[in-house]
Amino acid sequence: MKRLFLLLLVFFSLSSASAASPVHVRDFQALIDVESDGGIVVQEKLLVDIPRGRDFHGIFRDIPVVTRWRESGIARMEVLSVMLDGRARPADDVSKEDGFVRIYQRDKDSVLKPGLHEFVLTYRMTGQIGFFPPNDELTWNVTGSGWEAPIDKASCVIMCPKGAPYYGQAAWLGYRGSRDSSVAMARKEQNGRFVMSFKALRPVQPGEQLTVAAGWEKGFVSVSQEGQGMTTALLAALALALFAYFCVTWHFFGRDPQKGAIIARFRPPLTKRGQENGQPGFMSPAAVGYLGNQALMSPRCFGAALISLAGRGVCKVEGSAKEGFTLRRGEGQSPYVEENAILRHLPEGSAVPVDKAHGELLYDMREAMQIRLRREFSKMWKGGRGGLVRGLFGSVWTFLGMAAALLGLAAIAGWSSGGFLPPEMMAAPLAILFCSFFARNFAKVVATDWKRGKRARSLFTAIFMGTFFCVFLGALLYGTAENVLVWFTPLQIALMAAVLLVPFGFSFIMDSPSVEARALLDEIEGLALYIGTAESGRLNAMNPPEQTLEHYQELLPYAVALDLEDAWGARFAGALEAHAASTQQDMDCRFWMAANAGALASCASSSAASHAAESASSHSSFGGSGGGGAGSGGGADAGLRRVRAPDVQQLPASGRAPFGSEVQRSVRPV
Repeated sequence: MKRLFLLLLVFFSLSSASAASPVHVRDFQALIDVESDGGIVVQEKLLVDIPRGRDFHGIFRDIPVVTRWRESGIARMEVLSVMLDGRARPADDVSKEDGFVRIYQRDKDSVLKPGLHEFVLTYRMTGQIGFFPPNDELTWNVTGSGWEAPIDKASCVIMCPKGAPYYGQAAWLGYRGSRDSSVAMARKEQNGRFVMSFKALRPVQPGEQLTVAAGWEKGFVSVSQEGQGMTTALLAALALALFAYFCVTWHFFGRDPQKGAIIARFRPPLTKRGQENGQPGFMSPAAVGYLGNQALMSPRCFGAALISLAGRGVCKVEGSAKEGFTLRRGEGQSPYVEENAILRHLPEGSAVPVDKAHGELLYDMREAMQIRLRREFSKMWKGGRGGLVRGLFGSVWTFLGMAAALLGLAAIAGWSSGGFLPPEMMAAPLAILFCSFFARNFAKVVATDWKRGKRARSLFTAIFMGTFFCVFLGALLYGTAENVLVWFTPLQIALMAAVLLVPFGFSFIMDSPSVEARALLDEIEGLALYIGTAESGRLNAMNPPEQTLEHYQELLPYAVALDLEDAWGARFAGALEAHAASTQQDMDCRFWMAANAGALASCASSSAASHAAESASSHSSFGGSGGGGAGSGGGADAGLRRVRAPDVQQLPASGRAPFGSEVQRSVRPV
């Protein structure tokens, strides 16, 4: 019984080993014919040992179709013939996958018998010749590295262009980065052509690959550049199409209603939007700041709402800029829906310090206010409903145009490179475009500060951010120039820049307000004109309200929302100091100095923003552990290098690396 058990164990072990045996290539022969038009015809003859224990119909080969240099033309591949044991098989039994062409060499109707079978594959490729100052060359990854068993014998023969004088040859055998040259090399002249042969002196182990390089004198290969002309035409067509798209969308959605006359206004605009009772009333301070910022939240909106609540007594603010502020729920409600949204998050009976420790609660209060403001006012802009799209791009139409620009660039780059799209090809324009749109928002901030008389801050922001963007974009372009920009002609680079600049330029004029919004904006500008005007003589002719502390309290939240509290406080400085002296105590929050009001607004906004930043970082998908990507194997660096071979003329370095890195050519059973 024990013997029977051992016999069964040995039998199943052998069966398992047989079933797991990989396809074994006994001999790999490659013949490459370099044509004068830059194409190459490759014939690969494989003698494959099919193992027992599994049903095999044949094998498939993954051939990378990668354009390696701009001057080489677009990479294309055409399967000429497929042979299995001397019988022709369909040459169209192929599929394309992510820069590879998968070629099946099989008999779908029958199973191959175990043992040796001959597979012969012939195909033609373009876009593989390297053109360098001293020479032209072909560097070819013969075997690839995707093998599960050793290749017993591997060899390659390259037939140089007719009449081309010999320049040099080199070969590498090993893992990627290896400088092993265990390859026998020879050359001869045959029928007016130099023929270079390469033969591995040992088996090619799994993960290794055989790579060869052949060089000849310049002037015997000429590649048509019609692909480059088509690339230029496609880029020009894309730029014109984008320009036409933006002209049409601007005509229907981007034109601003005519701006009215701006005169000083002593009260906020009247509107039914945002009113708790649904009846017309003065617009809230937060709504004035929100609408004045083109229906986008500004850091001042939240602080203005808190000061407005404090002025009504429904929220008590205690403290100072030096000691810090606390919030405490009062009695009653606000007439504005967004201010009541803040009150619903403010706990009763306990003080809430305005600091980073309570940033989460302050963040929730600010978000509740923003949701209500967005619901009431964002629809007044034709370009979108607020949020990230409008914040970055100014309009949903600009976002769609930008997406079309990037997709168009990706399609054209993919076509011009023969289906191979390096990550830098899209990473560079995407980063540049997003940086441009961030710069757009900073430009708006600079312009706003300049209009409001804050020239020093405006200049500092412009210089600092301008320097930052120039350095960042310069480093980005420098890092990608070698691998991406060198791929295109100067005209093509200019057209690509035009494709990116069209959405950026139109983003400044695409976001238009509705007629209702335009009227409210005119009144908000008039209110800002009144609050920010220091010369009372200019306003006396318009019969302004009496400059009392109650009037100061009424418009202080609006001054904070419009970032004009300093100018507003300066007008009432004497009255505020006299009131503080007469009471002999700290001033009630309703009659704060403008500096305290501004400090509360800044503190509340920064505390809420700190929680938003912490939340984003703690939930980031990109933090923590790193990762490694799997790369295809190979022992060759592209381009001809100096190698040690006393019987062969040495090749000088080519001077630059090819556009596409070496990728594996592999085989699998099917």
